Amino acid sequence: GEQFRSARTNNSSFALYHRIIRKNGELRFLYSEGKHEFDLRGNPISFYGIFHDITPIKKLEQDLLEYQRLEQLKLTAAAVQAQENERSAIGSELHDNVNQILVGTKLMLSLAKNSKEKNVEIIQSAMDNIQIAINENRKIAHELVAPDFIEKSLEEQIKSLTDTMLTPASIQTVIESSDLHETLLTDQQKLAI
Repeated sequence: GEQFRSARTNNSSFALYHRIIRKNGELRFLYSEGKHEFDLRGNPISFYGIFHDITPIKKLEQDLLEYQRLEQLKLTAAAVQAQENERSAIGSELHDNVNQILVGTKLMLSLAKNSKEKNVEIIQSAMDNIQIAINENRKIAHELVAPDFIEKSLEEQIKSLTDTMLTPASIQTVIESSDLHETLLTDQQKLAI
C-alpha cells in the first residue's frame, strides 16, 4: 500500500512483489506494477496498473527450497550414520581383537611369573603396564562406539563429553537444558548434536 500511495502522490511508477490473504484465508502472492499516463503538458491524467498472481511460481520456489532442505538433511543424516558405523566398527575391532591379545599376553606373563622367581619384579611391572593398556583400550573402544541414548540421556552424553574434553583444558561449561525435550528428537538428531 505505501508504494502505491507514494507513486500516486509523486506521479511516479511502482513495481513490487507482495502477498495478500483472501477472505477465505487463502494466501496469494502477487506481482504489481503501476504507471501514470500524462497529457502533453506533463500532467497526470490517469493511473493504470497490473496485478499478476504468481502464487504457482512461489509455490514451486517453496517446494524446491523444501526439497533442497530435506535432501541436505538426508545427506547429513547419512554422513553421521556412516561416521557412527565406522566408530562402532573401530570400537569393536579394538575391543574384540587388540584386547584379546593383551589379555592373552597378561595370562602368559602370569604363568612366567609363577615359574621364575628372579624376574618377579620385571614381570609384575610388565603385567601392570599391560593392565593399563587394557584399561585404556576399553576406554577408547567405549568412546568410539555410538552413544546409547537409552542408557544415557543426550544431556548426560553432552556432560560426559564436556567433562572429558573441555574440563581438562580448563574450559568451564554450563549446560542449560530446561527447555530440552529430548523425546522430540530422533537418535540421528541426537547423534548430530
